[in-house]
Amino acid sequence: EQTQTVLQDKYLQNRYFKGMRHLIHDEKDPKWLLQEPVIESLGILASHDLPFDVVGVLPQHIETVLEVAEKVPSLRMVFDHLNHPPIVVGEKFGRWGSLMQEAAWRPNFYAKISGLGTVTKKADWTAEDIKPYVSFVLEKFGEDRCFCGGDWPVSLLAGSYTHTWTVYKDLLSSLLNEAQRKKVYAENATAFYQL
Repeated sequence: EQTQTVLQDKYLQNRYFKGMRHLIHDEKDPKWLLQEPVIESLGILASHDLPFDVVGVLPQHIETVLEVAEKVPSLRMVFDHLNHPPIVVGEKFGRWGSLMQEAAWRPNFYAKISGLGTVTKKADWTAEDIKPYVSFVLEKFGEDRCFCGGDWPVSLLAGSYTHTWTVYKDLLSSLLNEAQRKKVYAENATAFYQL
């Protein structure tokens, strides 16, 4: 009830309030989202058709939000930074891949192509470093449930903002036609966040 009141009084009146996220990767328990008060809060978000950004870094975070989807089936969720695919170890695609594929079968899950420079842990990362993982999510989630994010200012840890967008543009130009790119660059995010 208190969450509903705070949401109603403080946030729903703000036309720039378009969704919620919590840095779950900072919580010690990867199943933090499954606490009853958190599930209740996510249910309130869903009742207002507000999405939740999943800022996960472990396969267990994907497992957890799959359980959240069972408990709050109308909640729309997006995996920020593709939930850290196993780029560093070069795995294609392992546990991350099987869990992301499972999530992709559910229409309320989306994938955000963002933050992948920092995931590579390389200063000189390229489109080739991230191409298998971006191709994977585009194939599994489809062109209507993927969109880009800048991850600024955190993205600066992996080079300039210009470098980040140049890599994404080069990569997406090689994978998608113009109409598909319009969806991934803008239209899908506009719809997801009701901008």
